[in-house]
Amino acid sequence: MEPLQNPWRTISAKWEDPWAKEFKQELLQKIITMRPDGDISYFNILLLGQAASGKSSFFNTCATAITNDDRIVTTNLVYQKASKSVTTALESIPMQTKEGKILPLRLFDCRGLNVEYGVPTEDIRAIVEGRVKSGYKINPVAAIDENDAYYRKNPETKDRMHCIVYVANAENPSEHLTDHKTEEQLRFVRENLASQHLPQTVLFNKVDKLRISNSNSLRDIFRSQNVRDTCTKAAEYMQIPLTNVFPMANYHEENLPTLEKDILALFYLLTMMQKANDFIKRLTKKDAPKDFYD
Repeated sequence: MEPLQNPWRTISAKWEDPWAKEFKQELLQKIITMRPDGDISYFNILLLGQAASGKSSFFNTCATAITNDDRIVTTNLVYQKASKSVTTALESIPMQTKEGKILPLRLFDCRGLNVEYGVPTEDIRAIVEGRVKSGYKINPVAAIDENDAYYRKNPETKDRMHCIVYVANAENPSEHLTDHKTEEQLRFVRENLASQHLPQTVLFNKVDKLRISNSNSLRDIFRSQNVRDTCTKAAEYMQIPLTNVFPMANYHEENLPTLEKDILALFYLLTMMQKANDFIKRLTKKDAPKDFYD
C-alpha cells in the first residue's frame, strides 16, 4: 500500500514546504475571507461522535489556530475519558480572529452518539434538516417535539447542516468508531445523509498517539503507512472515500501552540468549509447556468 497522498496542493501549489509559517498564514487568510455562496451567512458544520471522541478538543484547536495569539484557547470545556457526553445541548460558540472578527462558520456540537445516553436518531435527522435551533437541550430518551420553542417548522438552506464530520479516536479505529449498540444508529444516519448528497467526513483525533514514523513527527503524517492503515480501516467501515478521512492531532497537554497542529487544524477546517460550500451551491443551483436544470 502507498502512503497517503499529500493533500496540500489542493490548497496551494506554491509552497514546497507545507509546514512553513507562510503556509499557515495563507490557510488562515483563506478561512477568514471565505464566504458561503448565495444569501447565506454561515457555513453550518455538525460534529458527531461518541463521548470523549475529541469534538470539543478539535473546536479548541481550531480556535487556537484562528486566534493566532501564541496561546491555547479553551472555548469548549473538555473532560478526559468521560463515559457520558459532556455536551447536552445543540450549541455553537462563535469563532473569532485575534482582531475579534467573527468567522462565517458555525461548528455545531451536541450529545455524543449513544443509543442510551446520546442524541436520538430522529433528533439528528431534524438537526441536519435545520429544524432544531441552537440552544436546544437534547433529551436522550425523547426526540424534539414540533411544539417545542426550539423547533423550526420551515427551515431554509441557511438553517440546515452543510457538512457532517464524524469525530473518532485514532487509537480505536474501524469497529470502535462506535459501540455495537450505536452502530445501527450510525448506519441509518450515514445512509440517510448519503441520499441527500450531504458531504460526510471522518476526523480521526489522537493520531499523534500512533507511531507516525521513526521520528514520530507530525510532519510525516501524510507519509506514514501506519496512519494510512488506520485511516483506511475507518474509510471502509464508514463506506466513504479515503480522501474524506482526516488524521488529526489536537491540543491536549501543551501550554503553547505548535505550528504543525495549527496547520492541520486550519487545513481541515478550510477543507470542511469548501465541501460545505460545494453542497450549498448544489442546493441553490449556483454551480450551473440558470437554464441547466430546465
